[in-house]
Amino acid sequence: MNLDKAINQIIEVFGEHIRKTKKVIAWQLRSDLEMVVQTDAPQNEEHMIIWLPYYFKTDLIPTNYIEYEAEQGRHSNTYPSVGLERGKPALKLIVDSDKVLDETLTFIRESEKQ
Repeated sequence: MNLDKAINQIIEVFGEHIRKTKKVIAWQLRSDLEMVVQTDAPQNEEHMIIWLPYYFKTDLIPTNYIEYEAEQGRHSNTYPSVGLERGKPALKLIVDSDKVLDETLTFIRESEKQ
């Protein structure tokens, strides 16, 4: 999984990011929904991590996710993003191939409409 290529694909779909640090890049998808791509891990680029707010009432959530309960800790650079604030549940999406990235971006685009 090439992180730079994946980020360029995300930019093609969602436009330029709104926040970038050494550890994450964030996109505003709607006024109440932001997405965060974690860039500080893994170092070997076997996969990338996308963080989303967990409010979805759908069976479209890809199988590549881990649920984080509201009180569960997660990457601290996700907290400044709308919907991912401390005390709110989150989804950690593990993307390990171009196919999974395509499926994940399709899921996120569909989620924007909810």
